[in-house]
Amino acid sequence: MMSAHGTLDTAVEAMKIGVYDYISKLFKPDEVLLALKKAEERD
Repeated sequence: MMSAHGTLDTAVEAMKIGVYDYISKLFKPDEVLLALKKAEERD
């Protein structure tokens, strides 16, 4: 999930309904790559 206006509560609710991962704003590119690698391994 990617959102410009998310909150921690929104992230928790999204995870409860099946969002795989959440990365907060001001993330580093490596964080996105790691999340993508984890998602790929999961499938």
